[in-house]
Amino acid sequence: MLIAAGGLSQDLLRYLPVVILPLIVAGVALVHGVVAKRELGRSWLVVFYAATFMAGPYLISLLIMLAVIDSWVDIRRRIPAKS
Repeated sequence: MLIAAGGLSQDLLRYLPVVILPLIVAGVALVHGVVAKRELGRSWLVVFYAATFMAGPYLISLLIMLAVIDSWVDIRRRIPAKS
């Protein structure tokens, strides 16, 4: 979506944040799921949100890619739980 957005007209480009918002939420849910499954603690989430604030567009793009990959591969199921 982000790559195809470069070819869109300015009128349609304005709706891009609305279109990618569900993918961002899915990426954040993936991070929360991994942290919970591995029992890593709140400090990992604090670091994640601080990094999101600092490196916003880059980390958001990574989250979108991870959300798309998770829909195909199911990353959460493949990550082993902490024993």
